[in-house]
Amino acid sequence: MSSSDNRPFDIDEMICRYGNREISEEILTCYTEELRSQLRILSTAISSGRHSEAHRIAHSIRGGAQNISSPGLRDAAMRLEEAVKEKRTMPQVRNLYSAVEHEVLLLAEGVTTWIAGRNHEKSTLR
Repeated sequence: MSSSDNRPFDIDEMICRYGNREISEEILTCYTEELRSQLRILSTAISSGRHSEAHRIAHSIRGGAQNISSPGLRDAAMRLEEAVKEKRTMPQVRNLYSAVEHEVLLLAEGVTTWIAGRNHEKSTLR
């Protein structure tokens, strides 16, 4: 991420990876929507003590975060993934889940703001 950019994802890195802004926007939008569902399932898995499922979902979130160049979410998901794998205490796991949830909210806000700015740019160019 550039120093002047406070988004929770690196759009320039995504554009390099995926080829253009439109594809990057679509990936960000779809992934953000999918994260909401993953968080619900992850929360249930954690509360129910289903460690394998929670580990798998945290791993999936970490991989997706890497794909969209979101280091904050990637790192939070990795810490949760490790905690679940090591079967740490429920309070520790819940705190790490909260950190992932916080990063997802930051990501969703960042994506919404970025897309709104892009739409504004498009409308002023017409």
